[in-house]
Amino acid sequence: AIDALLPYRDASGAFFTWQIATSHPNPIDCVVNVNVLGFLAQAGMDDRPATAYLRDAVASAAGSWDRLSALSPYYPEPGEFVRALHHAIRRGAAGLSPCLEDLARFPPAPAASAVLFSMANRRTVWSSAALHLARLLIA
Repeated sequence: AIDALLPYRDASGAFFTWQIATSHPNPIDCVVNVNVLGFLAQAGMDDRPATAYLRDAVASAAGSWDRLSALSPYYPEPGEFVRALHHAIRRGAAGLSPCLEDLARFPPAPAASAVLFSMANRRTVWSSAALHLARLLIA
């Protein structure tokens, strides 16, 4: 699995969003990288460069949910990043635990919205009121 992903990473070790060589733009999205690490962990693999990238990304947000959101152009709701981290860690990506520790020092998160996904330019978003309500009920 990791061999198939290696061609689709940048110099920092982060994985590009799209595994298509001709897709432009092809930004780095932190939620995508967390999901890749969760997949790899479930398959018994680790990827230190992408883990280090994510730790640095959270640190670079310096306590700002807006800056953190900007690091995930396809997932504008910061809660998606937090949910992805919890999921990946449950799958065995223990190297991401320091990200949650850093996020615990952020100010309280903004109220969650029903937005699930967006285009990188954030002009088009997908949302689900039903999923948003379900998440509120289990929180």
